[in-house]
Amino acid sequence: MYPMCLPNPGIEKIYVQSDTRCARYCISNIGEPCNTFIWNRIDKTCIAFGGISRSVDAMTSEVQIYNVNKEGCTNKGYYYDPNVNTCLKMFEYRNNQKTWKEARQHCQDNGGDLISLTSIEKCDFELNFTSCMPGMWIDLKGEQWVTNQTFENIYGVNVNLNYYDALYTNDPEADCVRFDYTSNFVLSDFNCNSRRRPKYLCEIIMA
Repeated sequence: MYPMCLPNPGIEKIYVQSDTRCARYCISNIGEPCNTFIWNRIDKTCIAFGGISRSVDAMTSEVQIYNVNKEGCTNKGYYYDPNVNTCLKMFEYRNNQKTWKEARQHCQDNGGDLISLTSIEKCDFELNFTSCMPGMWIDLKGEQWVTNQTFENIYGVNVNLNYYDALYTNDPEADCVRFDYTSNFVLSDFNCNSRRRPKYLCEIIMA
């Protein structure tokens, strides 16, 4: 199920397996603002650019040229994927980790919400875009997505949703879910108000 992860940045032209990973590299690893990337689908190489704009008309059968920004993706760094019709951004705060509720509030302040992985396509998109980074808050709470859809294990992964967090037993609200593809349990629930994590995924679902 899980794709190979994005290699370390630092070179102008890198090997990646998809245009989504190329977008992730563009947004996260280029020093100056990056608004355009080129992905060669034949040799699977990625080149990202800062501060320039390139015409989509230049696309060929081998080279795909993308603009990162899309109208409706309200914050810098959000990337739109047409396959799942959503804009996504990963936040990482090593020195200011957030609870599930704080992370969700931040996503809502950005005009979206924590990501809901309600289809195989969205799960694949998340893994590709984040380059397989582990331990991220998603929008599953109490076996229900915040979109009001009931959780179903459509991915066939190990799940531990037991409404219990051994570190915070005094707070009964322990049903907020972390996604971690490196763990024995890919989906596990933890305390919503006290447990803190450095990474979370925000999405804006396009109309």
